[in-house]
This record gives sequence, C-alpha cells and structure tokens, in this order.
Amino acid sequence: MTEENKAEYLALFVKHRLVGAIKDQVEAVREGLSVFITEDLRETLLQCCTVADIQLLICGVATIDIDDWEASAEYRGYSATSRVVQWFWKFVRSSSAEQRAQLLHFCTGSSRAPASGFASLCALAPYPLASRPAAATT
Repeated sequence: MTEENKAEYLALFVKHRLVGAIKDQVEAVREGLSVFITEDLRETLLQCCTVADIQLLICGVATIDIDDWEASAEYRGYSATSRVVQWFWKFVRSSSAEQRAQLLHFCTGSSRAPASGFASLCALAPYPLASRPAAATT
C-alpha cells in the first residue's frame, strides 16, 4: 500500500468487511426468502418500499397490541367470556413487555406481532389440534 492507493485500499477493505465477509450468510437468507418472495415480488418491493418497510413486513412489530391480540383470538371449547380466558387476558395485561414477547414467541414462534395485526395470523396447515406441536419451544 502506498499513499497514492491508500483510499482505494481502505474502500476495498471496508467493502470486504461489510459485504464480502458476510456474503455466504446473505446468500443463505436470500435463498431462504426466495421460497416466499419471488424475484418479481422482490423487485417490486425494492421499488416501492424502504428497507425499514420490508423489515417490518418480514419481522413484524415489536409492540404487542393486547386489544388486537385478544380481539383476534379464536377459542375452541371456550368463549371470550369463559373465566379461564378472562384470567389469561388479565395475566397478559399484567405482564411486562418482555414477558408478553416471550409468551407470543411460545405461542407462535415469533416474539413480534404481525405488521398487519393479529387477525392476519393463520395456521400453516389445517391439522387437528392434537397432532400439532404444543408450542414453539426453541
């Protein structure tokens, strides 16, 4: 490296550290997302959304709207007025934000609420309740 090529060296070094060093990981994420996001959809999203918008769509929101969660809940063998259901929502409301996030993760596999609200949550497959895993435990 010389004084004349120092700027070029630094630019290449930074590019390697910020892009090249994580190229394999970025490619793995891109490949995983391609199952859900086609190339055409990806191009459309990049044209009309910011990175923050796309992150919100993929990751959801950190703030958990308990009213929305409760309003979107479906009960089997219980109703919204059942005593145990009322106790559950009382517990959720009295929990800290971190505890709510942990509960949501236990129930759904994600500690973040869907960007479009809890009503957009749906089962991935219509399996009978007994054949589904009880919760996300990892």
